[in-house]
Amino acid sequence: MSTYVITLSQERIKMPVHRFTQLFDGSILDTTTGEILGEGNNKGNFVFVPSRPKMRDDFFMFFQNAAEKLSEDKTITGETYRVFMKLLSIMDYENYILIPQAEIAEKLDMKRQQVHRAIKQLLDKEIIVRGEKLGKTYSYKLNISYGWKGKVINFHKAEEQHKKPKLVVDNTES
Repeated sequence: MSTYVITLSQERIKMPVHRFTQLFDGSILDTTTGEILGEGNNKGNFVFVPSRPKMRDDFFMFFQNAAEKLSEDKTITGETYRVFMKLLSIMDYENYILIPQAEIAEKLDMKRQQVHRAIKQLLDKEIIVRGEKLGKTYSYKLNISYGWKGKVINFHKAEEQHKKPKLVVDNTES
């Protein structure tokens, strides 16, 4: 016996309840298309599986222990918090951040030196990590110990990569 799975998105949930009708021989009639499902020996049952709503693009996870750590760090100043919040506000999937420091300074009405100092502090404390240089601008990533934007399965992959020991090559001769 076959099982037919019907998933309905939020938009399609308003469709008529009687779209599918079970016929006397056990097959299913789709009253919208006229298609008969499960004819002959291929009988089946329908299972309603509601679709999960997708996360909004402006959603990301932030870990409570990271928030606690940040709140208790007395060396992080207000300007560093402001820059950090700006970086979080434009963070893309997989924690990628790409914005010129001059643009941050302009948007936050700060001097470029203040933004540079704040980003340096975030890098030194490993809250963000420096990525590759794209044009004249470095990319950054939020350290996955602080938060994540993207699919959970990709978070687990990134977490495994983060746990792997780094290979250090010592070229000094004894």
